[in-house]
Amino acid sequence: MSPRDDEGLSLVEVLMAMFLLALLAIAVLPLMIGATRTSVVNEDLAGATAFANAQLAEIRESAVAGCEELQDWDERRIDDPASTDVTAIVSILEECPSTYPAAVPVTVTVGTSATPELVVLSSLILVARAS
Repeated sequence: MSPRDDEGLSLVEVLMAMFLLALLAIAVLPLMIGATRTSVVNEDLAGATAFANAQLAEIRESAVAGCEELQDWDERRIDDPASTDVTAIVSILEECPSTYPAAVPVTVTVGTSATPELVVLSSLILVARAS
């Protein structure tokens, strides 16, 4: 055996290495596709949650004025200015209380035409006095 017989890689070895790398790539591809889909869904959920929190903050500010202002929010539909398809629906779950201060349950449901209930946030809004 001469010293030149062991130099370099043969064509068969290179082809086998390429085949093994291709198998690994095919095995990882579904994981990458799933991660991309999950990332898109999480981005939509994060945006919808931020929009719902912003609506709850506005409702809390209006409730400072009194219970009647809070009741004006009931069944209100609000379109998200940052998105073309996202809408929030506000539900006031109780009438104005008879004694103050009181907490009134409020639900903000954010959805799209494809998913009507993407995010549902519930909160108790403190009402300190009647209007």
